[in-house]
Amino acid sequence: MTLPLTRRATLAGAAALPLATLTAGSVAAGSHGGSAALPNARSFRLGTMGVTTLLDASFPRDGFKDAFAKDVPAEEFNRITEENFISPDMVQFYFTPTLVDTGAELVLFDTGLGRGGITKALADAGVTPDAIDVVVITHMHPDHIGGLMTDDVPTFPNARYVAGRAEYDGWLSMGQNRVTDVIAGKVTPLAEKTTFIEDGATVAPGITAMAAFGHTPGHMTYRLESGGAQLVLTADVANHYVLSFGVMPKSW
Repeated sequence: MTLPLTRRATLAGAAALPLATLTAGSVAAGSHGGSAALPNARSFRLGTMGVTTLLDASFPRDGFKDAFAKDVPAEEFNRITEENFISPDMVQFYFTPTLVDTGAELVLFDTGLGRGGITKALADAGVTPDAIDVVVITHMHPDHIGGLMTDDVPTFPNARYVAGRAEYDGWLSMGQNRVTDVIAGKVTPLAEKTTFIEDGATVAPGITAMAAFGHTPGHMTYRLESGGAQLVLTADVANHYVLSFGVMPKSW
């Protein structure tokens, strides 16, 4: 069933996302110093699969409305952000790769900014980089491919790699720019070990690629299915911002 995506619902979802992340951990009475630490790894079950969100990094950005809701009336924008306890001026960004344990393989979706956060989050989840069997790149913005290499050496030495063919080819066809420079340093050295896939491809049993082109030339989402349960990894909720508000964040 497809649910209608309204501008109000999208803005409310955007506002609620940081709040949901902030309240994911618990704080003991008497230990609160005014700034609760975020958990680096949070796990849940999807059928027989284990799914773990990994906090690679988080930081604030100004210009929330201009970036994501430029054409939304100020009164509506302010009301919705107030209802969801979110500043109308600042948005908190969270960079959260996802680890999926299929029972046979450890599959990592995206790798973060490349500042060491992904290996720290994996360590908190009890996983070492050499234990990762598959690395899936949803799209090639720098905050998703930055952790592929560490000091010019593959961060996940035993993994096979999966990425969308349209995504890789699409960026390379643009010529040199900020993103393609990062791709050249992070993705291209692993191209011979990478399987470039199309819409509908199976990454592993229970994991299916779903084309979601638009955010980038060949952005892929992935459907997880296990034990009658389903989950779609969208990788960037920004897709919904762009669909609803018709604008792309200025920094991208």
